[in-house]
Amino acid sequence: MTSLVSRAGRPSPRIVFVLLGLVLTVACSAVEPLRALMVTGGCCHDYQAQKKILSEGISARAPVVWTIVHEGDADGREHKFSVYEKPDWAKGFDVVLHNECSGMVSNVDWVEHIARAHFEGVPAVVLHCSIHSYRASSTDEWRKLAVSRPRPDGSVVLDFNRAINYPSAFTPYGTCPMPVAGNSIDVAVEAGEKLPAGRIV
Repeated sequence: MTSLVSRAGRPSPRIVFVLLGLVLTVACSAVEPLRALMVTGGCCHDYQAQKKILSEGISARAPVVWTIVHEGDADGREHKFSVYEKPDWAKGFDVVLHNECSGMVSNVDWVEHIARAHFEGVPAVVLHCSIHSYRASSTDEWRKLAVSRPRPDGSVVLDFNRAINYPSAFTPYGTCPMPVAGNSIDVAVEAGEKLPAGRIV
């Protein structure tokens, strides 16, 4: 698995390259600067440094005007970002960069409200901890943002050869995405990384 953030807490060059590609593609076709919202903060990381690296690094290469909402570092994974309280929270932005860690926020209406803005057309860049934010919720709407859309015929390819174990397979202290209850299949999967024999407790 490719880490989106280096051990030093900085976004990896690969994710910055992907972000730049998205931003440059949109920005180069626009006359006006790209209006980007960055939602950042929460548990476990140096969001003060990350917001600076991301916003300044991208803006040095493309015309982007940033609105940055940085909050929740004290609340950790239970923080509900104030920007999402607005009914039309994403209105006026060309793209939203999610860099938040709110894994224990479980309110279904709240999570579906956040995701709905993207399903209605505002592009999302979901990176690092945001990928496994809202995992305590019983809705899958947030997780759908990080999954490829079905093919035109409605089929989806699942490549279990690329399946890996997240840190929580090795220790109960790992913070990572976990499937919601009932999200399983009744078929033996003979591919991908196997469940480790021992766990650190």
